[in-house]
Amino acid sequence: MTYGRSRSYFIIKDMRVEYVKILTVPYLIDIRLLDKHVKAKAIWCGAPAGAGPMDNGGACGLKNVNKYLFSSITSRGNDPLFDGGTDCGSCYEIRCVAANNPSCSGQPRRVVITDMNYYPVARYHFDLSGTAFGAMGMYNLNDKLRHAGIIDMQFRRVRCNFPGMKVTFHVQRGSNPNYLAVLVEYANVDDTMVRMELT
Repeated sequence: MTYGRSRSYFIIKDMRVEYVKILTVPYLIDIRLLDKHVKAKAIWCGAPAGAGPMDNGGACGLKNVNKYLFSSITSRGNDPLFDGGTDCGSCYEIRCVAANNPSCSGQPRRVVITDMNYYPVARYHFDLSGTAFGAMGMYNLNDKLRHAGIIDMQFRRVRCNFPGMKVTFHVQRGSNPNYLAVLVEYANVDDTMVRMELT
């Protein structure tokens, strides 16, 4: 049985007020979400100082991830991290230490899952943006770290911190009287969104 909490919102569509209910569940349910760091592999894609893949947002539908709030600190996640899209917008603390690579700083960085990684090389695999990958490096060694290829790193699930942002609903282009596509942003602050109902 899933124990969760629901939050309700009103959105305006075609000058009508619609009622939306979102069910979330606490995310303390598997090893990647414990308080300790878990081993993983990481690689990067896109431009060295970029936000990742060319579509700038990927399977989660998020756009402008190169700008504030995400500031290019994003990642594709393989299935245990992406979870069929359920974990879109989820936040993870990542780090690599000198034992993994001499260019690693050991300092934790926070990334947001924005896309699916279809070619994992390990059970947990982050395909980071060039910016996020380089951010794990020591000062002036981020380019050297990016040349390391696939590296060992550690991660843990953390609470998202989107200062001043509230749950946002975007009715997507292509929606019509027979099809409604809504992108929900900033919902995964405390929990994982598992269902949305529109009535």
